[in-house]
Amino acid sequence: MEFLFMDIKQYNSCSIPIIFIHYGDSDYLKYTLRSTKIFNSNSRVILLGDESNQYCTYLGIEHFYFKDYGKSPEMRLFEKVYRFIAGSEHGKTEWTHFVFKRWFHIFEFIQSHGIEQFWTFDSDNLVLVNLEKFSVNLSKYDCTEQCNGICMNGFVNSQKIVKGYIDTINSLFMDVEYLNKQVKDFITNSDYAFTEMRAYDEYRQRSNLNAIRLQTLLDEETFDECLCQSQGMEFINGKKKLFFKNGFIYQKNILNQKLLKVNTINMSWTDISLIEELFTYAVNNHLNKFPKNHFLIRCKIRLQYCVFLLPYKLIKRFFKNLQTYHS
Repeated sequence: MEFLFMDIKQYNSCSIPIIFIHYGDSDYLKYTLRSTKIFNSNSRVILLGDESNQYCTYLGIEHFYFKDYGKSPEMRLFEKVYRFIAGSEHGKTEWTHFVFKRWFHIFEFIQSHGIEQFWTFDSDNLVLVNLEKFSVNLSKYDCTEQCNGICMNGFVNSQKIVKGYIDTINSLFMDVEYLNKQVKDFITNSDYAFTEMRAYDEYRQRSNLNAIRLQTLLDEETFDECLCQSQGMEFINGKKKLFFKNGFIYQKNILNQKLLKVNTINMSWTDISLIEELFTYAVNNHLNKFPKNHFLIRCKIRLQYCVFLLPYKLIKRFFKNLQTYHS
């Protein structure tokens, strides 16, 4: 596939922001957010989060409270019509609510800040490339897809695309016939739920979106959708097999045995030790320190974590206990 790259001098002044949204604190955030900023130093890296992850600003990213972006008419309607619809074995009520709601927060945020084009990934994705160089080519699409082609993830071309998506979500929750079909489906598929992925599939069909699956964008590179799923790649011990060459990370296509350089890796359901290992290997190379022993970089990351995060948590706990005592 022919692909045009932007010269770095052209996009320094107009870089497209990268937006993550996450509630709670997770061990992997210090790796995923930091890798995104290291490889995209000229771009805004934004976390829409809460009090428990506000400390992540020490990683060089911007932090905003997503609760401050939840007052739009679209959000008010969503909270009025939303229902948890799932099989008897699913049980993830809070998570299911949030995977819908996050798009309403994102929409209000990009509206408030005048953002049109942006990148977005799940917060457990390691970004190991400068995303800006792909933006020119992707601007001819409405958005990119991941999750085996059933979620809007990666590049989003305009506010209008997000608006159409959240309007579709609200419309589906007001469609009794559609919801009843979901309920019937979950009788036999008891561990499934109606999530934003099914809503996106409906949106794509109804709106005739011009979307492209992100991992099909390049012939020699890939954007991994989930390390714990094969998706046509060599697979071993429950994960895609990874190859390490000259500081870059690769996966191997089963059909043609071709190595594909990995630009992003979805680390869902993987150990934090693996995330740390991949992070330090890739960062080592990017900072021109490969092939020096990346044990030193790993120690530095852990030291930063201890210096910045542990005092923050201890102080927060102290004042919380103090408040409880006086009350």
